Amino acid sequence: MKNFSSSFKLLFLRTFSIIGVFVALAILFLCYDFLQVVKAEEVEFNIVQEEVDGVKTFRLNNILSLDQSPMTRNASNDPIEEFAKQHPYGFNEQEAKESNFVVYQEQTLAAQDFDGESEWSDDEGYLTIYTTAYHKGYTITGNARYKVEGEVVFHKTFKLRYEEQFILSHSTAGVFDSNGTEEGNMSYHYYYHNHSAYHNPPEDWEKDVTEELIPSYTQSFGVCFKLQWPTDVKAYNDGAGATKVDHKQIYSNWHLEGSYYVIATNDTNVAVSYVHNENFFANALSVSFGACGISANIDIEGSNTLYSARPILIYNI
Repeated sequence: MKNFSSSFKLLFLRTFSIIGVFVALAILFLCYDFLQVVKAEEVEFNIVQEEVDGVKTFRLNNILSLDQSPMTRNASNDPIEEFAKQHPYGFNEQEAKESNFVVYQEQTLAAQDFDGESEWSDDEGYLTIYTTAYHKGYTITGNARYKVEGEVVFHKTFKLRYEEQFILSHSTAGVFDSNGTEEGNMSYHYYYHNHSAYHNPPEDWEKDVTEELIPSYTQSFGVCFKLQWPTDVKAYNDGAGATKVDHKQIYSNWHLEGSYYVIATNDTNVAVSYVHNENFFANALSVSFGACGISANIDIEGSNTLYSARPILIYNI
């Protein structure tokens, strides 16, 4: 009986050891598979740069599938973070990390056609437009959803400051996604200086200001934000005593941001535009736009300037 008991214990120990070996091998296999996922994620990730007529477009492919855990990313060498550091405008790092892939474009524009060689030709200013599309998954019918963002950085400010329009639009293969949200804001730096005799005590201060923009849905191929930049004040004379005037209100560092959602029923173009109003006789600016095409409905020659960035292509994949 003792021999039987000893044999049974020995058999149990051997069986348990064999099972333990299989469990250990399974754990090693899972660890290896996890490491391969990390490696594959790093290998598959790529940034494709295109440049046409001085316009730079980047396609960030296979950033992070929506059904994957962020743990599969290599946090110590994150290509998205590196790209965000190199492109501080028009690129949202968090949005990118939550997207299948991203299309990002930056383009600097003058009022006249810019050939890459001539100097800026418009006294009214120049700006850079950033157009970005984030692939945000799919509709219940299987079409791709995108969050489209436009950002405008002004390198010079305009002299004439009437109603302006900031427009994000798409082509006929795109559909406005009412399940998303539309957001816009304008920001600027405000400097106030008043050492005039009538203003006591003298004041000097400055601050950054951000104002929300209300979207307009009057056009079917996108969204429009209407805005008006505040007017500078510069008043000065050399008068003494009660006649002295030294007053400044300067609005600089202009910046615009806007976004909305598009469903790509097929491969689709999206574009960002800005319309500058130069009409002395009407503060309001009437603009109509179709599928990525824009026209300012003012017949007076030279009454407006259109800054329109090159459209980017988004795929229904």
